[in-house]
Amino acid sequence: MAVSHQARVGRALELLVRGVRPFVECGLEKAYGDRWVETVQSSLRNQRDAPKTSEGEFAWDAQFTLIVMTEHWNQVFRQQLGPFERSLLSELREFRNSWAHQREFSFDDAYRVLDSVERLLTAVDSDEARGVHRQREDLLRGWMQTVVRSETRNARRILMRGWQVGIYSMCCLILVIQAAYRFGWPALTSGLMMVAAFTFFIRQWLRQPEAEFGLHECDRCGRIIYREPYPYCVGVPVAERDFGLSPATSSLAG
Repeated sequence: MAVSHQARVGRALELLVRGVRPFVECGLEKAYGDRWVETVQSSLRNQRDAPKTSEGEFAWDAQFTLIVMTEHWNQVFRQQLGPFERSLLSELREFRNSWAHQREFSFDDAYRVLDSVERLLTAVDSDEARGVHRQREDLLRGWMQTVVRSETRNARRILMRGWQVGIYSMCCLILVIQAAYRFGWPALTSGLMMVAAFTFFIRQWLRQPEAEFGLHECDRCGRIIYREPYPYCVGVPVAERDFGLSPATSSLAG
């Protein structure tokens, strides 16, 4: 089953929360002591920024985690992370907002999110960075396979059309030679007209887009289709595999 870029981004945000949370909680407790929960709550602009569980604890999600790290950067995290990681936080907050609003992610955007999440997890020495790294490699592998498959198909089409043009040209040449042999050189004018007609026919044929009919696999989403393009294609490379998103992923929208 193909995984959409948006679902892959959601999975990466889930791994980000899982990997960064121990680092964040440890840093807050070290900086503020036992009152770090109250300090974090009072520093936030409103209650919406601090989701709670039924037990009254913080419900860590991507939005809340990134906001906490941003708001307490100077007091807590600046000593352990650098300006580059600070820029990653700002970037990931923008991507998280886009993801929460169901914006469609391109391959470039999805790859950028996975790369940024992996870099941030690596900076805090989280083991979850390996999982994001595997996702990033699989995303790139799927994109490369899609490109190679498309280029191979185009090369085959060009080769097939080359053979067809060659056959048509050979037929035209044979007809001209036969006309000159049977009727002599006075038939040269008719032969040139025949060449012009064949040239015009081949040119018009080459300008027409080649339609695909019959069962074949869509290059982008992997569905079996009868024509191209598929009107409901989600634009997902075929080689992308399902990573088994947990129900918690859908709650990251916050």
